Amino acid sequence: MASSMRHASTPRDGLDSLTLEVMRRHLISSVAEMVRTTTRTAYSTVFSEALDFSCALFDEDGRMIAQAAGLPVHVGALGDALQDMFRYYDSFERGDVIIHNDPYAGGTHQADVAVIRPMFHEGAQLGFAVNRGHWADIGGMTAGGWGGGARHVIQEAITIPPTKLYRKGEVIREIRDFVLRNVRMPAQAWGDLQAQIASAITAERRVVDLAERYGVDAVREAGRRAITYSGDRFRRQMAVIPDGRYEAQDIMDDDGFGGDPRTLSISVVKQGTSLTVDFEGTSAQVAGSINATLAATKAAVHTALINIIDPEIPINAGSLEAVEIKAPLGSLVNPTYPAPCFAGLADTTARSYETIFKALADAVPERVAAGSYASGTCTTGWGFVGGNEFVWYAFGPGGCGARAWGDGNSAEWNAMGSCKNESAEVWENRYPVRVRELAFVPDSAGAGRWRGGLGQVKALQLLEDTYVSASIDHMIGLPFGLQDGETGTNNAITLDEDGVERDFPTRFGTQSLGKFSNLLAPAGSTLRIYAGGGGGFGPVSERPRELVEADIRGGYISQDAARERYGFEPGDPAQHEKGQS
Repeated sequence: MASSMRHASTPRDGLDSLTLEVMRRHLISSVAEMVRTTTRTAYSTVFSEALDFSCALFDEDGRMIAQAAGLPVHVGALGDALQDMFRYYDSFERGDVIIHNDPYAGGTHQADVAVIRPMFHEGAQLGFAVNRGHWADIGGMTAGGWGGGARHVIQEAITIPPTKLYRKGEVIREIRDFVLRNVRMPAQAWGDLQAQIASAITAERRVVDLAERYGVDAVREAGRRAITYSGDRFRRQMAVIPDGRYEAQDIMDDDGFGGDPRTLSISVVKQGTSLTVDFEGTSAQVAGSINATLAATKAAVHTALINIIDPEIPINAGSLEAVEIKAPLGSLVNPTYPAPCFAGLADTTARSYETIFKALADAVPERVAAGSYASGTCTTGWGFVGGNEFVWYAFGPGGCGARAWGDGNSAEWNAMGSCKNESAEVWENRYPVRVRELAFVPDSAGAGRWRGGLGQVKALQLLEDTYVSASIDHMIGLPFGLQDGETGTNNAITLDEDGVERDFPTRFGTQSLGKFSNLLAPAGSTLRIYAGGGGGFGPVSERPRELVEADIRGGYISQDAARERYGFEPGDPAQHEKGQS
């Protein structure tokens, strides 16, 4: 082919902006193909059904140049992991694979294992393909890792600093065996890991194709242009936020050990093209697992600002580097070793994201949403069936906040999660459970001109004795409303052994409503996980009567709740006029 005869290191003469834009989009589509490869080859439902993983391309200096879809809490933090890798390795060969999950060196939490593979063409390094995905189990004292009873990061899971698992395409047996010996489901973990590696190989093939057509230098230039494009667009669009200082706070329920509620304090300072987010005043780190690593906190900040400023901006190093983040060392959002941090990724980051929305609610009301259930509602089960070990990981959606222009999404993922719902049928086929209920929770949405989204209940009948662990917040504080909208409802988790639902403090004497480890739920009992409803937006009195009627018909709100919250009386024509005023 003529393209293969071109010198790979020299870009085509006269490479213009249009061609570079085509190349930039080729890089983004390459990441999208990484995603498809992962879902088609992964083993666990966490990867194949819920899509709890993210893919991206980086240049040879470790700067992100392209990403597609994926979880915001993964993508915004990936660059820190690559910088940590460079502290261990300064040279790479084709076929190398590095794995990494250290939460205190660019990781989020240990379950999110990053697979990093350098890409080469004719001896020239093109950059790195990266896949960070959530392993269903990564060792530690609690199956699945979501143990609200951990007091030390070592209890939560094994920690892997940047480590070569493959060298020049050959697996390093000792490393492989060490990792798999320390997880509960080694076949599943290895299967998911191979899917991650396959996605990186797919990316290399796509990028090499680009290099064969245009040359290595041109590919590198396309990456630089992609970074510049995102950075320039982010700073230009930043004008939607008026200059000023904006502040807000939120409260985390507890640390899992009876500690007092903890405060998230955020200020956003905007001046021209300068934007700073400061967490000064946030509570100190705690003994429990709600601490969020600095990388995870950065992801929360960037996700919130991208969604407010311009959700269509391609996320890469350009947009990520346009914001200054100040997070006090030793705080809930930037803890020091050995504070546990497993749940901080799911819950504390979601609350940081929403607190930025709350801070900017008056400045850009049309660009923010009210509060959501804001938790992963992360719950795991572990046990044995006929001598075979099982681990399941239940995490799911809830009610999202209303917007200035519409109701909140019901049973949808919060912004930091952005996963997919898993199939109940697949669950029943793979795990010893029966899904007895998977439904909206009526009357869970915060009232307002626009109501919040409805929460969800998932009821799992346990067919075997199961050790249950959980890390769930927002079980005391309520999702906030905006512009006089009302609050949403709490998250909750209960166990029904005899037809009576009991919370875990009542049944087991736990110190926390939603943070505990390794509690035995007997076969035949039913575990119910409730995700709360989102907050409302705008005065309740301004909700049109026909929308209240539609909610009643749909079973979203009861007649009693319609009467109490909206003053709704069937057959009252004055209510229609009131709602249209």
